[in-house]
Amino acid sequence: MGLYKEEKEEERRGEERRGKERRGEERRRKERRGEERRRKERRGEERRGRKKRRRRTLFWLLIIAFVSLVFSALTGNISVIIEKFYNNKDESYRPMDTDRMKYESEKAKPVGKK
Repeated sequence: MGLYKEEKEEERRGEERRGKERRGEERRRKERRGEERRRKERRGEERRGRKKRRRRTLFWLLIIAFVSLVFSALTGNISVIIEKFYNNKDESYRPMDTDRMKYESEKAKPVGKK
């Protein structure tokens, strides 16, 4: 099969082109695989991020619920608390005002001397 030089050269060029195409396809496949891995990693990160966001949201909802319960308890019982505060009489209070004691002692003397 004696091919002419030109034919041999053309055949060689064609093989080179095919080889380059194959290498390009392989490179594209590798890039696709890398993209797929990155996508999977992103999905995992998104899932983790979603969980964190849910936890954070739940945390704040619980805080808001707790604060609202405290305020509702206070508003429901505030009138009772105010009444107890103003009706409180301290039995241990003893006035030690010397002027008052003098006045009371002077007031008491004339009543007894009649």
